[in-house]
Amino acid sequence: RGFMLPQVYLRLRINRRWLRVIAALLVSQALFTAIHLPSWIANGQDMLAIAPRILALGIFFALFYLVTGNIFLSVGVHALGNRPTPL
Repeated sequence: RGFMLPQVYLRLRINRRWLRVIAALLVSQALFTAIHLPSWIANGQDMLAIAPRILALGIFFALFYLVTGNIFLSVGVHALGNRPTPL
């Protein structure tokens, strides 16, 4: 995410900055979703049921990264979502 999103943003030829950010976000997250699908399918998940959830979570974490400017915070929140730590 920290590499793919900026690279897609730089390669897009869209004049309006906000439109380029949205397009880069959607393209990079679609690729990110495609990367995660094999592991979900291997675990017996239905690809059509899980893909929208992965895409939405990917957009959330990418926006979190864009707002904070820190990929490590996004990774940390992602890790807590995977395996919540009891307090």
